[in-house]
Amino acid sequence: METAHYAKLIQTDAGRSADQLAEGIRQMILAGELPPGHRFPNEPQFCALLGVGRSTLREAYRSLEAMGCITRSRRGTEVADAGRIEAALPFPTAVAMADFQDVMEFRLIVETEIAALAAMRATAADLERLRDCLQEMATQVGHPWPFSLADTRFHLEAAAASHNRFLLQLLRSVQDWYNMLILHAVEKEPESAYQAALDAHREVYTQILSRDADAARACMHARLLERYRHRMAVEGPQAGER
Repeated sequence: METAHYAKLIQTDAGRSADQLAEGIRQMILAGELPPGHRFPNEPQFCALLGVGRSTLREAYRSLEAMGCITRSRRGTEVADAGRIEAALPFPTAVAMADFQDVMEFRLIVETEIAALAAMRATAADLERLRDCLQEMATQVGHPWPFSLADTRFHLEAAAASHNRFLLQLLRSVQDWYNMLILHAVEKEPESAYQAALDAHREVYTQILSRDADAARACMHARLLERYRHRMAVEGPQAGER
């Protein structure tokens, strides 16, 4: 049995719980340190290596199996295949593992319809909050982090203006990713890029204000697609890196 695979799990803390052990193994699986098909040592050996009792290990295994991270059979205990693991991921974990392409495709599908719904449903208060976001973006041109925060807020306010609770919560769940994505898009760009982004957001707002759902949808789609293509053209495969 090679102990190097499990160095992160080996400790002398006899009070370690099954939940702590399961989480340690899960993190190693998600990080690719224990790849699909990896077979764990037999229980007596593994318990001795980890310094835990058999009941603790078995309880940790039950949790991991319920999460879809491992499979258990007569052959032994193995890391599940990648498809099964991904299907069982909690949404926040899936978001944390997403790359640039994942996020942009999500935005192209979801945010275009959010813009259309906002055009149909926005109240006077919603429109005022969207205007406030545009004003904040205008004051932060040339300042990457404040500008990205104001940009993200605009998209969240558009989701709020859709008056669809699920869509708003969905965007809130990926808010941190959005902040970093937008920051990366503008931090190395000239001031003209900030102005172009601001103008594009103003155009989306204008279509929402005019109650033209089709135009709002098309405008949002065009803006997101332009950013997607620009970054892929500039950075290529590295665009997926945070």
